[in-house]
Amino acid sequence: MDKSLSQQEKAITILKKRHPWLYTDMTEPLRLGTADRCIIEEDYVIIRVAETWIWAVFSDSAEEKAALRVKSLMKEHDGLCLHCDHDPQKTRDIFGIKDKLIPCYIAVINQPKRFEINTDALLRPLTHEYDDFVIEHYRMAKFFTNPKETFHRLIDQGMTGAFIDEEIAGFIGSQPEGSIGMLEVMEKFRRRGIGKALEQFRINTYIDEGKVPYCHILENNAASLALEKALGYDISDKSCIYWLN
Repeated sequence: MDKSLSQQEKAITILKKRHPWLYTDMTEPLRLGTADRCIIEEDYVIIRVAETWIWAVFSDSAEEKAALRVKSLMKEHDGLCLHCDHDPQKTRDIFGIKDKLIPCYIAVINQPKRFEINTDALLRPLTHEYDDFVIEHYRMAKFFTNPKETFHRLIDQGMTGAFIDEEIAGFIGSQPEGSIGMLEVMEKFRRRGIGKALEQFRINTYIDEGKVPYCHILENNAASLALEKALGYDISDKSCIYWLN
């Protein structure tokens, strides 16, 4: 490999050589400069972005080594996200996780084009008056160690709300590590295309900012899988990502 490449560039080259987009949740933080740690070994790559450790293992024997390395570096409330093609039993043992993890697919728009958005909702930035509303209605908020601080920061970074007659009908943002997420539509406003409009708006924002739109989808979330396919995402053939916390 070219010795003139930076550590980040070397990691991007390794990951893209293994698959052109399967590791977008690692190559994008490296490309954009939001990853503050990057570790490369022969059979795994580890990065840290926004207090989240993301790592990819390329062999069964690498799983334990990589997990031990992450555990030695992480702080108490850091997030943990692993790329591998099997149930990571060794990793669960190392981190003391007893429950079976629900794996995720990765979805990436590799040829992004801006959407024309057709909706009767008004889409506008959320302000901090909606901090508590987001925490109450985002189904995954319970998994954040300090949701009030986290969502206050995410609204600062840019979340979008959909409003019908000044009532909030839904919202979307980006997860702390950079993936599109936190899409929620209130029950009384469902089946009106609001979720689709919100995600189209978020994808347009990524395109305007020079980012590759990508997201993680829980394996058992059929509705999200259908939406991402309709929006033109390429989706991994099998689930390959595990959020450990």
